[in-house]
Amino acid sequence: MINPKSSFRMTWDLAALLPLLLYLTVMMPFRLCFANDPKPFTGIYVFEFAIDMIFIADIFLNFFTGVILDNDDPHDSTILVECVQNARLPRAIALLCCILPGFLCVKFE
Repeated sequence: MINPKSSFRMTWDLAALLPLLLYLTVMMPFRLCFANDPKPFTGIYVFEFAIDMIFIADIFLNFFTGVILDNDDPHDSTILVECVQNARLPRAIALLCCILPGFLCVKFE
């Protein structure tokens, strides 16, 4: 179990995800408004694909991160255990099965 207050988790959230979120908040509206998609297998395409893979890795990392309850102490249970106990795991797997193929599809022109 990964402690949600550990230095690894804080570093991951601040150093890895925050710059990527800032990049996407600028580039996503630009790409949507001007239909300016990068050509497959160019540098920017590979960079944005890597961003998508980092976000998928973050989803899996969150499954193994502990849960903070009302008393502000990390609980031994992980999010994955909470999902299984609350029958959310089938929905999470179905969601990943719907999202993942979209990341792997490449449109050739």
